[in-house]
Amino acid sequence: MDSNRVRWYTNQMSGKRFPYSSLVDIKKKADNKLCITIKNPGANMQTDAANFESLALMCRCVEPGCKVEIDFALSGWEEMLTRNKVKTIEVFPGWDEKFGQKTPGSNAYLRFLYRAAMFKCAYEEWVSFSKTASEEIDKFKKELKSSEKPTNNIPDKKAEYNRNKGEEHRIENKLVYTKDGKKHLKTLYNEYASEVFFDATTELNNIYNQLPNGLFDAELSNSKRIFTTGFYDIWGIDNKGNLCIFELKKPGNDRLGVISELFFYAAYASDVLLNIERLHEPTEKFRGYDILYNSIKDGEIKGVRAFFLLPEKGGHKYINQNKEKLLEELNGNTKKIHFGFLYYEPGLIDKISEKSFCDEVIRK
Repeated sequence: MDSNRVRWYTNQMSGKRFPYSSLVDIKKKADNKLCITIKNPGANMQTDAANFESLALMCRCVEPGCKVEIDFALSGWEEMLTRNKVKTIEVFPGWDEKFGQKTPGSNAYLRFLYRAAMFKCAYEEWVSFSKTASEEIDKFKKELKSSEKPTNNIPDKKAEYNRNKGEEHRIENKLVYTKDGKKHLKTLYNEYASEVFFDATTELNNIYNQLPNGLFDAELSNSKRIFTTGFYDIWGIDNKGNLCIFELKKPGNDRLGVISELFFYAAYASDVLLNIERLHEPTEKFRGYDILYNSIKDGEIKGVRAFFLLPEKGGHKYINQNKEKLLEELNGNTKKIHFGFLYYEPGLIDKISEKSFCDEVIRK
C-alpha cells in the first residue's frame, strides 16, 4: 500500500488500528455502526481499493461487536496519481444485467457482487449493505438464479513451472511438485489438525495447484462468462473428507487483501465446488480436477478448510496483531468453513532443487 495514500482506522478507546486505502471511506455512526464505502468495486479483489471483506473483518477486530454496513458505487471509478495530482477515470461502464464477456472491470464487478452476496450470507448477524448496494446484489442474485446452470471452469492443460515467473510461483510449485516440498506442506497441515482438531489421524493426501474458479452460465465460453477467473494457489483433499485450500504469500507480500482473497476462495469452494451440479465432467486429468470431481460425485467431501499460507515471521503487521480475534470472526461464518494460519519455512524451500520436480508439471 502506498504510504502517501493510506488512511488509518483507530479505536479511540484502545488505540488499536489498521491502515486502509485512500480510495475507501470508513465512517463511524452514532449507533456504533461502521460504514465502509467502496468507490471502485470493479477493481481486482487483491487491491486495497476493493477488499471490503478484509476491512469489515478488521473493523470487527478493532471495534469488537460492531455492526458493519457496506456501500459501493454503481459504476466503477478509480483515482490515479499523475504528477502529484489525483485524476479520476472511469474503469468500466457498469453492468447491463446480462452475463457474458465484458470489460475486465465489469467482469470483476460481477465477481464483486458474488463476493458481497456470499459475505452477507456468511456473516448475516453483523453485515449489511446500503439500500442501493442491496438492490444491485439482488439483481445479480436474480440473474444468477435464472441462469441455465452456473458452472465452474476446468483446467485445460497440465500445470507449468517457469522459474522466471517470480518467487511466489517457485515456492508454490516446490510445495506441490517436489517430494520435500510436499512433505513440508503435509506436515504443517497434519500437525495443525492434531493441535486444533485434536486428531492425529488427519492427513493431507492429494496436493495440487492452480485450480480455476471462474463462473460461467452452463457453457465454458466468453459469451457465457459470469465473472473473472482466478486460481487457487494450492489445494488438496484430506483423509477426513475436507477440501483444503491454501492462499500462499511469499516473504514481503503482506497486503491486507489476503483476507478478501481467502474468504472468496473458501466461499466459492463451499458454494460451487462442493456442488456436483455446478461441475463439468472432466475429459482430461489435469491438476487433480478429476480427483476433485469424482470425490464430490461420490459424496466423499463434506467441508472446506481454508488457510493463510505465510512465511515464518511474515504476514501483514496488523493481521498478526489481531490474529486470534480475526480467526474468531472468520470462523463465526454460517457456512461452517474453517479458517486457519499455516507458516512455511522459506529457508527449507530455498534448498529444494529445481531438478527434483516430478513429472506432473511441465518445466519451462
